[in-house]
Amino acid sequence: MIPVTTYGEQLCTCRVKNYFGLKLVNRKYYKRLVKTYKYACTFLSDPPKFKFAHAIGNKVTFKAYCKLYNAIPQLVALIDPRNIPPAIGKLRERQVKDAKYAAEIIHLLEENGLRPFLDAGTALGAVRHGGFIPWDDDIDIALVREDFEKAKKVLCDKFVQLDSKNITNANKKKMLQEMFEKYPNQTFVFKSLTALRLYNGISLKDCVCCDVFSYGYYTKECTLADYHELGKKQYAIAIQQELTHGQVHQALDKIKQESPFVAQDKTNKIAPDVGNYSAIFYHMKDFMEEKDIFPLQTILFEGYEMPCVANTDKFLRMIYGDYMKLPRDFGVQRHFQYLVEENKASDGEYLKCAQRYLRRIKQIKEKIKRGEKVRVAFYVNDTKWKCQNLFDLMKKSKDYDPFVLVARTCGKKEAQTEKELEDIVKFFEERNMPVYRIYKPNKKAPIAIKKFKPDIVFYSRPWGIAKGHNIKSVSKSALTAYVPYFISNSSAELEANGKFQNRLWKYYILNEDLRREYAQCMANQGRNLAVVGYPLMETYIGYQPSDKRQNYVIYAPHWSVGETKLKYATFDWSGPYMLEFAQKHPEIKWVFKPHPILKKTLVNTKHMTEEEVDKYWDAWDKIAIKYEGPEYLDLFKQSKALITDCGSFLAEYMPTQNPVILLRSKSASPYNFLGQKVTKYYYSVWNVDELSEKLKTIVMGNEDPWKKERLSMLDSLKLITNASENIISDLNKTFGIDE
Repeated sequence: MIPVTTYGEQLCTCRVKNYFGLKLVNRKYYKRLVKTYKYACTFLSDPPKFKFAHAIGNKVTFKAYCKLYNAIPQLVALIDPRNIPPAIGKLRERQVKDAKYAAEIIHLLEENGLRPFLDAGTALGAVRHGGFIPWDDDIDIALVREDFEKAKKVLCDKFVQLDSKNITNANKKKMLQEMFEKYPNQTFVFKSLTALRLYNGISLKDCVCCDVFSYGYYTKECTLADYHELGKKQYAIAIQQELTHGQVHQALDKIKQESPFVAQDKTNKIAPDVGNYSAIFYHMKDFMEEKDIFPLQTILFEGYEMPCVANTDKFLRMIYGDYMKLPRDFGVQRHFQYLVEENKASDGEYLKCAQRYLRRIKQIKEKIKRGEKVRVAFYVNDTKWKCQNLFDLMKKSKDYDPFVLVARTCGKKEAQTEKELEDIVKFFEERNMPVYRIYKPNKKAPIAIKKFKPDIVFYSRPWGIAKGHNIKSVSKSALTAYVPYFISNSSAELEANGKFQNRLWKYYILNEDLRREYAQCMANQGRNLAVVGYPLMETYIGYQPSDKRQNYVIYAPHWSVGETKLKYATFDWSGPYMLEFAQKHPEIKWVFKPHPILKKTLVNTKHMTEEEVDKYWDAWDKIAIKYEGPEYLDLFKQSKALITDCGSFLAEYMPTQNPVILLRSKSASPYNFLGQKVTKYYYSVWNVDELSEKLKTIVMGNEDPWKKERLSMLDSLKLITNASENIISDLNKTFGIDE
């Protein structure tokens, strides 16, 4: 068994997002993943077999790296965290010392009439492991606000205090080491950015540590959304590395005093206080009430009886959601590194973008005060246009000036011809929309977006973006936002944790299910996520199935044949059979709706020759309506069934209330939580025999035994909202525009 090892030798996973776009990855990062994978396998009686890649010199291929990286969460999901043994070696020695030290600090506070309780990872470890989380290395305790203020006085009177007013992240390590040398093996108190921290030892690597946090009160009017906005304000302050700790504390105190949502007196709405690490860096799921905290109960922690809140389940769910699941950074020590440095290591560019956005928002507010409109650019490189209603609402508004920027898709396989690009321009011109070309002939370097002076740039998709048009470049002069061009059913890691998604100013998503799932895996903890709905679904507002519909049966094959991450496509076996079945049943009104790049992909992957593809498409032309355009919802409304392996259509088709025969591939990327809900009452088929049976019962026999359950699921998902209005409301709130 590979144990959780000592400090400095901990198992750790490399954040893959730092390596997107590279063909080769340093072998040392791959070896870390191998250790994590093997460590996880030790807890499984029958671990899956995995073929590790061979190194090329001191590198491995990026493809091999991603394959192993994506395999780890699926493996970890099989592990019961309660079965993981405690740490060993120096890390375990440190944990034992920390537990004894915490018991002494808690006893001191209780002697002074205060009510401390275990918090965050320590509370989680007590409930889930009966002690430390095997890879944790410090103690977290908390008090409600009035007790916390008294605790500060008790601790500062009892122990030496390090004045943190002039400390910055740059000199903090040096100042702490000076205190260890001046007061070896004596406790000293340090007011960090987010906690009251107690140290005792001879150095950062050889000490015990206890963090003391405050839980504050919030007004009755304060909603979770208000609380999260308050957290974003604190985050914006905490990440500014040029500020001293004293300046940060002053700014946070000002927020606490001036915010209408922070109660100065006791209320029955309790959550991590302003300046608490959890309030800044965790996405709280709920508020606590006084009855959830008091009276305190006791719980065993490393053999010591320690105080914890009355309702530990609600408390841990408030912080972690499903706390019985292992995190994606399974086995990684997180402490004794500097807060900003740790975030910077994960993606330093995200912090730079966040600071640019704060400055840009101030500039936009000044612009609005001068009576100028906010210029909004919609960056597109195809005709998968899902924001027409949003664009039209902005055009009607007195506050916004929207326009379209057409760019060339970056990449050898995806790059368009000059004619294809002109067709995209024509698509928007026909809709009387201001459109500008930001590509040059013959695939030369693109025109800079900043020449068009946008205040906000809305991206239509996260890939195929030219280097000069990426978030890193555009964030220097504009806010960046993304409205997905489809409702995602694929894994959160694929859809939410890339550089693109983490560096956005706003990532507009469908619902709370996606927000919770994305936030758990995103490096920025989902702080830029905004739940608004999906603009394309506004087409269904007021929709009712009509008896006069055309009763089309739509066959929509996906493009992902060959080696892709998704592998949804089943064209190998479903494509020939569907054509054969359609030819035998001309009485059915068929619609052939292939993915726009399926034809090209079949040829590029050598599944078919150009002649074979043309012959297949021509055969459908003779018996069906063939449609490859972007505006397909009217076809959906006129249909009676959909046969597809396309992930994006699954939620978009649901409001028609019609059945879906879902073509499934055993090698496909797993659906996310939303995708599992959407497809629960669709009719999945895995081979030709199952497809044949469902075509006879669903298409020919007009049977739909799961319709009632599917409609109930549709109601619960709330797919149809006024998404465009919600986006504009979100922008107005940010810029202080009266609606």
